[in-house]
Amino acid sequence: MPIQFETHRNCITNDLFATVQLLDAVPEMRLAADLSHYVVDREMPCPPPADLQALVDRILARSDSFQGRVAARGQIQISSAFPQNAKWLRLFSAWWRAGFASFKARAEGAPIFLCELGPPDYAITDADGRELSDRWAEALALREMARALWDEVAGAA
Repeated sequence: MPIQFETHRNCITNDLFATVQLLDAVPEMRLAADLSHYVVDREMPCPPPADLQALVDRILARSDSFQGRVAARGQIQISSAFPQNAKWLRLFSAWWRAGFASFKARAEGAPIFLCELGPPDYAITDADGRELSDRWAEALALREMARALWDEVAGAA
């Protein structure tokens, strides 16, 4: 049975450095990559410095599934539709594409991509607790982005 360890808050895989050490210690370990946690945990700038990007590349090389949530250094889930977040959407898109390419090089079929947009506690809300974006519409847009990225990678020979 294939097992993947999710990169997630409140566990050891929330920390980018600890996760890379785990990958070194357990060569067969596979990940379900939710990169948003690393962006927040490291307060990662956009674009990330080369040393952090190299660690993310190592995560992507060992990931068999990917979670579609876009984060910024101070917020676990941002609206991918807001213009001020375009740089973060480009960064995550590039990461997912690289992860898909890595998956294609070592596995059959397509990877799993889960549009995981969390509840209002994850989303940005106004003073009355109303969400400022439409999570469903964003999930559909992220799904289409992931399909296009996979089609691009899968079509490249």
